[in-house]
Amino acid sequence: MEKPALKPLPPEPFEIAQWKQATVHPDHYIQFNKKTFSVPDHACTIGTKVWARGTHKLVQIYYQHKLIKQHVVTACFRHTDLSDFPENVKAALDQGLPLHLQNKAQQIGVNFRQLVRQTLQPHAFINLRKAQGIVSLAQQYPAKLLEQAAGFMLQQKIKATPKNFKRLLETLLQEKQPQQLPLSEQTMEFMRNINYFFNQ
Repeated sequence: MEKPALKPLPPEPFEIAQWKQATVHPDHYIQFNKKTFSVPDHACTIGTKVWARGTHKLVQIYYQHKLIKQHVVTACFRHTDLSDFPENVKAALDQGLPLHLQNKAQQIGVNFRQLVRQTLQPHAFINLRKAQGIVSLAQQYPAKLLEQAAGFMLQQKIKATPKNFKRLLETLLQEKQPQQLPLSEQTMEFMRNINYFFNQ
């Protein structure tokens, strides 16, 4: 009796959308469900709160109730549209946060600054988080070790990522620590307590 009254199913399956508020970071990305998505520079400023609507296939970004960006979701972590960034990308290397990071790196040494600058190129905004990660390691390791590791990466042309740089720092740190060789049983036979050598 009910069958004649039923309408056909829609051609596309219904998807439940997930809404989250996100912040536009200095690198012109927002983070949504452990992935990053670029936001148009002209649509809103850094630090702005936007709303992201995510489905299995799409992420749509809204600002002031207007759709400002749409990305197709892929397996990649970073979703980038180069048209979202300012035209003066190269000039951005020497202003704002990119310049601040280079100035902090300069306090460590020439090699460290060069490594940070090289990391920021050729796109200062896309590579901003990598550079921030490398500079943040300056709080955990000695300046001389940072400078040595930076020089090695530049010379060997190793890809500079926070993970690679930290691994190199740990390797250099271990090499500098004195290694204590294990003592054999024969050697232990010659070992004496300090009191043994005192004259009674």
